[in-house]
Amino acid sequence: MALSLENKGVSSLSQPHQRPLGSSRNGFILLEALVAMSLMVGAWMALLQSYQRLQWKLMEQEQTRTRLAKEWNTSEFSFVGKVVASESSRMPSESRTVHAPAQPASKVER
Repeated sequence: MALSLENKGVSSLSQPHQRPLGSSRNGFILLEALVAMSLMVGAWMALLQSYQRLQWKLMEQEQTRTRLAKEWNTSEFSFVGKVVASESSRMPSESRTVHAPAQPASKVER
């Protein structure tokens, strides 16, 4: 029996290590891991690029909205200024008659 154990030990040392037939695909090999990682990085970069493009468009829209609001305010102020200027030129403030609340407007002399 001692001889059979020694023979098995010597024979196992002299032969190269071989995988059993059933365990040939226990995990990922390096190439599969690299391909999976490159796919994930590529997807992440594409997602980041589309996010940056979306941020850029939103920023441009906000700048356009701000510019349009400023132009609208400027045009409103200029329009109101023109109306006030034309109204004051038609009727100077000294010629406006102030009516007393107790007297009707027809009895006031000019």
